[in-house]
Amino acid sequence: MTVSDTTNRTSAVADNSDGQEIPYTFPTTESGDLAVYKRLTSTGAETELTEGAEDGYTATYGSSGGTVTITSAIAATYEIHIVRTTPFTQTLDLEAGGSFSAENIESSLDKLTKLTTQLNDAKKRSLRAPESDAVATDLEIPNSVDRASKNLGFDSDGNPCVTDSSGTFELANAYYDDLITKSPWVDVRAFGGQAYPNDLGPALQDAIDSLGQQTGSTICDGGIVFIPEGKWAIKTEVTVYSNVTIIGAGAHATHIICNALSAGDWCFKTYKSANNVRFIGFSINGATSTTPAGGILIGNEAADSGSSPAYITVSDVRVSDIHTASGVGIQVSNVSHCLFDHVVVMGMHGLAGTGLLINADHLSTGEMAFNACKFGSPYSGTGSPNRTAMIIDTSTSGVATGQLTFTGCFWGGENYGLVIGEVAEESMIPRNINISGSMFESSSAESLLLIQNVRDLTIENCAFHGHTGGAPIGVHFDNSGMVYNVLLSNLSFNLDDASTCVQVDDDDSGTYTNVRIEGLYIQDTDPTKLDDASGYVKAAFGHSAQTFTDSDATPSVQGYHLFNTNTTAVTVTRFDDAYTGQEFTIVSKGNITFDTSSGTRLIGSSADIVTSAGDITTWVCETAGTTASVCRLKSYINISETKILCVDNEVLCVDNEVVKV
Repeated sequence: MTVSDTTNRTSAVADNSDGQEIPYTFPTTESGDLAVYKRLTSTGAETELTEGAEDGYTATYGSSGGTVTITSAIAATYEIHIVRTTPFTQTLDLEAGGSFSAENIESSLDKLTKLTTQLNDAKKRSLRAPESDAVATDLEIPNSVDRASKNLGFDSDGNPCVTDSSGTFELANAYYDDLITKSPWVDVRAFGGQAYPNDLGPALQDAIDSLGQQTGSTICDGGIVFIPEGKWAIKTEVTVYSNVTIIGAGAHATHIICNALSAGDWCFKTYKSANNVRFIGFSINGATSTTPAGGILIGNEAADSGSSPAYITVSDVRVSDIHTASGVGIQVSNVSHCLFDHVVVMGMHGLAGTGLLINADHLSTGEMAFNACKFGSPYSGTGSPNRTAMIIDTSTSGVATGQLTFTGCFWGGENYGLVIGEVAEESMIPRNINISGSMFESSSAESLLLIQNVRDLTIENCAFHGHTGGAPIGVHFDNSGMVYNVLLSNLSFNLDDASTCVQVDDDDSGTYTNVRIEGLYIQDTDPTKLDDASGYVKAAFGHSAQTFTDSDATPSVQGYHLFNTNTTAVTVTRFDDAYTGQEFTIVSKGNITFDTSSGTRLIGSSADIVTSAGDITTWVCETAGTTASVCRLKSYINISETKILCVDNEVLCVDNEVVKV
């Protein structure tokens, strides 16, 4: 016969019927000349069928082809592929002096032609060099020992070579040819980056280094390093230089596991003098790591004295579940001008685990803004909260942490939410801190906000929530250090009955200077508003009127600006719990006399001020004291006679006639 058909294969879609017949047109001789496969269309997974088996096939053979019959039904989600596989054997035996059979010779030539067609088909389906390549091209791959657990690539001459995951080479796949691999944007996969559980660290470092390595004061050009969507592992610390952005596909999409770092290492660490570094759009998970390591170090450490990193941005980043005894999610040290936007840090559950640590140990740290960030969780239990959500401190004399702004943030820690001021001396006190529109919440914390040392702190329009049974203190001044110029304004508390909204300790060696509270609003439960036995705090809790105890000659004016007397006649000799500068108004509900004639505790007139129901007096405290305050009459409105007797001790109007302007 002649062999004019150069095809070597055919295929069809399964029709889910027993006995499906599939014709083929290329010549075959006998059983064993065919291989039949079923291939799942959606995944490409293939299975070879066995001739004569119950779930296999039968076939006819001939010089013009034949038919393959599928024995048992195959679902329509499969393709059926038929391939000629002529055996590589020689069965013709020509003996000396024997007969010469033209038919036998032709059959052998036919077999050779079929084998040639078969080899040509395999060649077309193989990687091969173009005809125009140099004659010296050597496409032999390295031996099995050299290529074991390596990546196959090509060297500068285009010949095959192998490299480990940290190597850089041109990948032959067209998919990778499309990756942008030159500054200012590089994809970590183009540097050998492979998905979890492979270590992405070396390839990521190579990608960063390709944008320029920073040494000393030399600044690299920088660029963007992209980590695609998926699960990755970093087992080797990665250093990020100036002007480099590490960007993922979003904290919900690019997930980095860092549970195999060496002790003391960080998943990411900025170079000691790096400027203009950005971390955007990925998550770091310690996966309950046991090695004392951390998530991201921004700035530098004590050994890097003299370096001044600045201008760091962290946005849409989540760091969680680093459970070591001293695990830190993010540490910000010796750096200035930082922006944190939509950052989540939680699950630093070791004994001293800290979500975010802001620290200065050789260079002042500050000028930072935090927007819509979440530090910790309100609930206890492994993997949820941080032991302490955030610490702001200084560890070296002569430098400080300050100029920090927090807007719309959340703190929730198992021990503490936010701790301000773990310092040893006055020069190290954190300062200029503003917190607004934020929330502190915990089911088990000792204190939601612990203040030890601070200067110029404002907390306004914030909420404090302690779960029933947890009984955390809302704001706790522990008297361990120095507190200057603190204003707590318009704070809402929803705490357990056993809790205290604001506790001011006096059992240590600390000092308080100009601490004011204005507007505490209590929800649902009835905790202690203010525990300040020594009267350090100037407090005005709210704007609603409070009523004096009936017949009380020394009523307390702590915490409010507006008071009603009771109806029983009484002579008031002083006001207790006033602070210097406090101004308050009293509406008389009966015949109330104020002893101003003595001129000791109440000052304002040589005669006593005698009021009736509806009369109004306003006072200003000149000297603070729990039981020894001195208050001066500012104004007295006599409703029944429609006269103002005095304002700031100056007579202005009598019987509706102006006597002084």
